[in-house]
Amino acid sequence: MKRVVFLLLVATTLFTISSTGFAQPVLEIVGGNIVALDTLYRGQIVERVVTLRNAGNQTLLIGEILTSCGCTGTVVSTDRLTPGSTGSLKVTLNAKSFSGPVKKAVTVKSNDPAHPATVIELTGFVVQQFEVDPQSFWFKNAEVGRPTSASVTLRNAGKVPVKLLKFSTALEGLTVTLPTDDVLPGKQVTITATLKAVKEMSVISDGVHIATTSSAQPEVYIPVFGTARAFRFE
Repeated sequence: MKRVVFLLLVATTLFTISSTGFAQPVLEIVGGNIVALDTLYRGQIVERVVTLRNAGNQTLLIGEILTSCGCTGTVVSTDRLTPGSTGSLKVTLNAKSFSGPVKKAVTVKSNDPAHPATVIELTGFVVQQFEVDPQSFWFKNAEVGRPTSASVTLRNAGKVPVKLLKFSTALEGLTVTLPTDDVLPGKQVTITATLKAVKEMSVISDGVHIATTSSAQPEVYIPVFGTARAFRFE
């Protein structure tokens, strides 16, 4: 009798271990954990859709989704996947601040016991049709109410003429003078920004968006940095 009880206990223990080991959700990234973005142009916003699949036999719960920088955004279609079902994760990358090789990570947290934090890598290479030197407008000690100018040169590194159409900025008091003629391949033009600050700012951190006729890079983004202080009469 004792032997029978012992065998029953062993069988129950093995069944519990087996159930615990195999009855669980499993997060699978369909197509693999590396998403190739290929060649991007600086200023381009790209979007990819990643398929998430529950390869386990219990409900998969999607938790927090983290990105390695503010340039990357995510939207998930559902936070609950039944066994065998799939959902989508839309990932966007804004390449306005990059050049050369780029690698970003998206971390998906879930109740998958084997992989509670699954990392998806975004890889690509950012090229510039437009080369800007220096790479930002810099206003050092601009004075409130008095116009201060800063200039950059923009070179068309592409193979076709491009026209600079218009600019936009959220920085109050900033205007930009654009050339009226096309920028020919291999040629450069001067772009001048003028700031007439409306208030004191210990730190200016903004930017200028310039729309272009280039299909490869329809927008050029130029950061704006500096400070603005009260007008000093001397």
